[in-house]
Formats: sequence, C-alpha cells, structure tokens
Amino acid sequence: MKKIKNKILILLTICIFIFTGCQQKKVDKIRIEDKYYDKGGFIELKGSEVEELINNKESFVLYTYNFFCNMPVPAKDILNKYMENNNIRIISVPYEEYKKLDIDGNIEYAPSVIIFDKGKIIKYLDAESNADLPKYQNVDKFADWLETYVEN
Repeated sequence: MKKIKNKILILLTICIFIFTGCQQKKVDKIRIEDKYYDKGGFIELKGSEVEELINNKESFVLYTYNFFCNMPVPAKDILNKYMENNNIRIISVPYEEYKKLDIDGNIEYAPSVIIFDKGKIIKYLDAESNADLPKYQNVDKFADWLETYVEN
C-alpha cells in the first residue's frame, strides 16, 4: 500500500511540475508602426522628434549611439545588415540627445537598441552587458533578440 501511495505522489508531483514549471512563457510580440516596415535603413532624428513619437505613443525601435565605437564590429554595421535583410527601419539618435529626453528607463550607455511599445520602453540591449554583446556583433543573434519582441 505504501508503494502505491509513493507512486501516486511521485506521479502527481511530476504532473504538477510539468503543467506549472516547465512551460516556457510566451512573449507577446508588438507590431511597430506600419511606416517602419518598408525599406531598410536608419531614420536619423533629433531628440525632440523622438520625444514627439513617445508622446504620440508610437511603437518603434530606436538605436542610440555615440560617435566612437570600440567594438570589433560596429553595431551600426550589424543593424544595417539586419534592416536591409528584413525591410525594416530603425530610428537613430545620438546618445547625447537621447540623454536629454525625459524617458522612464535606465539606459546609461551607448550603443543601445531600445524597443518602444506605445511610447514605453519594453526592452533594450545594454552596452555594458556581456550577455548582450553578441547581439551587437552578429546579425543572426540580433535578429533572434529583436524578433522575440517585435513582429517582422
């Protein structure tokens, strides 16, 4: 009898584990504004123009950069390849202009790629993160990251 109880307990524990802890949470993808799904390339904006997009609650991808890059492959090159391959446009703004914006978020270093959904930051790449570095250096890794959150 004790063996049967133990087997039932083990089976019940396995079922609970499978149905609660083993399922991968699905991320809801956002759709950026249609005007960014046309041809590849950067849209260079001023900080005030980015602030207007945020105030209008638009959804878009933003690349903020500095004028020096010490990465083996400049992040801008990776993003250009991605945009050309996927006919998507990314807004770009110098980091000096980005810092002046009144935005909730803790992007402290450039380069960074920031995903906005309805004017709010939902995800970004951290220039100081070792985990994010490969996404700046390899177009496939960048694509995997971006397409986790943004419809292509």
